[in-house]
Order: sequence, then C-alpha cells, then structure tokens
Amino acid sequence: MTKLLELDTQRRDAILNAALKEFAVRGYDDASTNVIAKEAGISKALMFHYVNSKQELFLVVYDFFSDLMKQEYFELMNYEERDVFDKLHQSYVLQIALIQKYPWITELNKLSCVTNSDEINNELEKRKII
Repeated sequence: MTKLLELDTQRRDAILNAALKEFAVRGYDDASTNVIAKEAGISKALMFHYVNSKQELFLVVYDFFSDLMKQEYFELMNYEERDVFDKLHQSYVLQIALIQKYPWITELNKLSCVTNSDEINNELEKRKII
C-alpha cells in the first residue's frame, strides 16, 4: 500500500484532489507533478515521499476515486426506485455530497483516456473505469 493513503484525511485529500484535477485537465502525459504538489500545498520531494512516481500517483488516484464512486454513489443508489424524479433527486444528492469533498470527481472518466505510456494503458485496460 502506498504511503499516500496512510496520511491524515486532510493532507491525503489535498493531494488526491490536486492530482485528480491535473490528470483530468491535462491527461497523464501532460500532467505536471510540480503543479500537483503546489496545488496540494506540499513540496514535490514530499509528494514523492508518499508515492514513488507519477505513474504510481496516477494509479492511486484512479483506484481511489473509482472505489469511492462505487462505495459512495453506485452502492448507495436505490435502483428499485421506480419514480424517475425521486431517482434523479437521489442521484443529485449523492453527487453533491461527493463533489463537496472531491470537486473533480465528476471528471474521473477523463482518466481512462489512452496515454503515451504503455504501462499506464495496460493498467487502465485491466481496471476498466466505471
């Protein structure tokens, strides 16, 4: 397990949110670890104390937010609800709760784009985003 996930929640979330934003906006290939560290309010050296590489950071972010979406959205949805308006309301409430804590979580699907890294592409293929 990466040291990043063992951090206190506030520091962990700052790094994860900054990384998710940078990877979603710029893609894996063009994402800057300098920008991620700066936005998270830590030094780049400290960030690389928590993860070993940009690749590891990307995969931790991908896995963390994919799991979070499953646990905090898909598993909490009442799929037996037949009223479309009640279902929409439930969906919006769950989404808002997630967005308040993780503002870029709705951009998670952008992390599954093909990259110039065969290793990342292979890992993404194994994981298949939600």
